[in-house]
Amino acid sequence: MESQTSVVPNEVPKVYIVIRPPCIFTMFEKQFSTKFQFLKAWEFPIPTDQFLESPVSFAQAMLYSNVTSISIAIFHLLPSLRCIANTTSSLDHIDLEKCRRCEIVVSYAKDVFSKDVSDTTVGLLIDVLRQITTSNRYIHGGFLPIKGGLPS
Repeated sequence: MESQTSVVPNEVPKVYIVIRPPCIFTMFEKQFSTKFQFLKAWEFPIPTDQFLESPVSFAQAMLYSNVTSISIAIFHLLPSLRCIANTTSSLDHIDLEKCRRCEIVVSYAKDVFSKDVSDTTVGLLIDVLRQITTSNRYIHGGFLPIKGGLPS
């Protein structure tokens, strides 16, 4: 007798758990969802701890943002976890030693945002030194005809 294993060819794997939606997830959820099925903790009417204790323990990956630290309890509640895809450039909120012991791969954005942060910093510095935003508010607030030029 043949084995009755059914495989659905276009079935999207239930892999990723998302505790809270990172910005990138909300922007690209539609595209991500073509490759993976996401279990979104915030959509369930139960507390996160109970959500993690439910049948989601089979999940092998987690999409995570550093809104809060990953607690040790999460490692116990998700025994199948093998990957944490971190959407930020920091790893301070993840116990990397525990991940090594549990053989969990951790990814992060590293210096992806460095150039953007540098550009923004220079732009803000020019804005402050030249009083661009302050002048704009002063003029649009109607103070120019009343008080004259921008106070120094």
